[in-house]
Amino acid sequence: GLPAGLLLIAYCVSSTAASLAQPAVGQAFSKEWVGRALSAYNLVIFIGVFVLQWGIGLMVDALKSVGWSEVAAFQGALGAYAMLSVLAYIHFVWGYAWGQKAST
Repeated sequence: GLPAGLLLIAYCVSSTAASLAQPAVGQAFSKEWVGRALSAYNLVIFIGVFVLQWGIGLMVDALKSVGWSEVAAFQGALGAYAMLSVLAYIHFVWGYAWGQKAST
């Protein structure tokens, strides 16, 4: 397989588009509200990351409790997360395409 460093570089390069959302949130609000809006945005991000990590940990523990080895449990949990990510992306693309057809 690919060395872990190359995979990390590919991940970092492909995930930087998410950082464009924060300035968009800031620009959507007036000067009086931008601080609150960005604080709320950061709170939602941190809560989401916490819930995601917690959920993966729960799945690892559940898989270990039914007899999976620790390595296999991590692989299973992260594999399930990868599958859900792919399904979410497909839904996003399909939903966008469907919305485009509905508006024409």
